[in-house]
Amino acid sequence: MSAIAGGPVPLRADEYQRVPEIPDAIKARLNRAGTRPGLAVLTGSTRQDAQSLTQPVDCGPDLVVEFDDDQVLAFELRASERAAGPATAGLRELRDLRGDCFIAGVVLTTGRRSYTCEDRIHVMPLDRLWRPVG
Repeated sequence: MSAIAGGPVPLRADEYQRVPEIPDAIKARLNRAGTRPGLAVLTGSTRQDAQSLTQPVDCGPDLVVEFDDDQVLAFELRASERAAGPATAGLRELRDLRGDCFIAGVVLTTGRRSYTCEDRIHVMPLDRLWRPVG
């Protein structure tokens, strides 16, 4: 974990759930460096036995960004044009767990349309991240 203590910023850890010591090492680094956004990006697979850093979610989103004021923004990636019910299940569960701290959930798809499917849960084409709307 010494690489986490003095590593580059932002620290990027993919599949962090495979090394249980990573969240504690990152927390220690944040305690030393101060809690400013962008110090660490964690991504990983979620399974029934996985836990989030703050609260358990049975089947969570692909990426959760947690800000220093405890607000969260979550993303789900889908290799399909539509976001059916199961695609938003993890986002809905996280929204219900975090309440007002849940800013929004976004399902990124291969489709062409952006729309809101329910309270604070949106669907957006992945290419909107780099292509202008118009």
